[in-house]
Amino acid sequence: MRHWLTGVGLAGALMSAGPVLAQSDDPDRTRSAPADGSAEEFESAPLQAGSDRLLSTAEDRTGLTIQLPADGAAMWMDQRDLALLSGRNQVAFQDLPADLHPDSLDWSTDTLPELTRLRRVQPAQADAPHWRGEVFIEEGGSRRLRLSYATPGLSAAIHYRLRLDGATEAEAGELTRIVTVHNDRREPVPAADLTAVNARGEAVALGPIDGLEPGSALQHLADEPMAVEVTPTLIARAQGDQPIAAPDVATVARHWTIAGFDAPVDGASVRVFTNEQGGQTPLGRGRFQATAADGEATLTAGVSSAVRIERLQADYRNRGAEGTEIAWRLGLSNTTDRPQTVHLDERIDGAWAIVEGEDDWQRVPTGLQRTIELDGGEQREVGYRVRLR
Repeated sequence: MRHWLTGVGLAGALMSAGPVLAQSDDPDRTRSAPADGSAEEFESAPLQAGSDRLLSTAEDRTGLTIQLPADGAAMWMDQRDLALLSGRNQVAFQDLPADLHPDSLDWSTDTLPELTRLRRVQPAQADAPHWRGEVFIEEGGSRRLRLSYATPGLSAAIHYRLRLDGATEAEAGELTRIVTVHNDRREPVPAADLTAVNARGEAVALGPIDGLEPGSALQHLADEPMAVEVTPTLIARAQGDQPIAAPDVATVARHWTIAGFDAPVDGASVRVFTNEQGGQTPLGRGRFQATAADGEATLTAGVSSAVRIERLQADYRNRGAEGTEIAWRLGLSNTTDRPQTVHLDERIDGAWAIVEGEDDWQRVPTGLQRTIELDGGEQREVGYRVRLR
């Protein structure tokens, strides 16, 4: 009984002492009873300015542009709008590519100078964003952030398609520039504006894409087909300083000079087609070789049977201190009923001098060259002799 009376007395003393402040579990929250003794209670919860974490995803993105080089890493330009509060903000980027080069990551300091550091989250934290940073903003609002970074495995190859009007001897054609984008990464490419950069550093705008899955390719027509002027010829190359034991049939390749289009890309791959047989027939693939003339390039692609060239070693003798002489006879036969133009390119290495045929052949840094016009069905024999030193 004594203990119970003691408890009642203590309780009464506390109630008569007036309002008492009691601290809650949260140090920022204080609960109190009003001074007038009413039963109503209120809570005070002071909040710290700013947000604990702002998670930036693709929904914040206002633009994504990717530059695709012919060789090397692809450059991403990622633009976002961030809604920041006054005070401390922890910004996290969840959707940056996992394979980006860390040393290539850069971001704009003109629109968000408070963001001075980004930290990469360890790959073991699979559910966490890849990059995080903290900023303190005195006045909240929307800020624009531009991120740039490089990734491997994403490239673009620029090539051309040449369609000849009619036969292979056509003097007109249609040239189309095509860009093929390859995604060899493990991640898909999101919706973006693509730009391809050729070997000369010139940009070709490809426009927007909806996305590109890993291990896939996308073919894009860079511009409308261009009408070009085509000058057909045939070309046969051989090594004039190397003897042969028996007559040999030279390979005769198709060769064209293409003119009338802007900025031919030196070394660009070209596929050649013709409509000669009522359909699109492939003739071969080659590469553009730019010439000194503006808007002009040469192209060698495919093998022709229109002219047969048989190479015969007519003489080979050692002249002692004067060197070694080698003579050639080339038999040319036009197997068609149409005129054919053949360009002979005889490669000769080292020091040498021409002994016979000087008036018919032209000496060039690589050896001797000659262009011959053959009528339909015509056969002709030409030759030369050189002394190797």
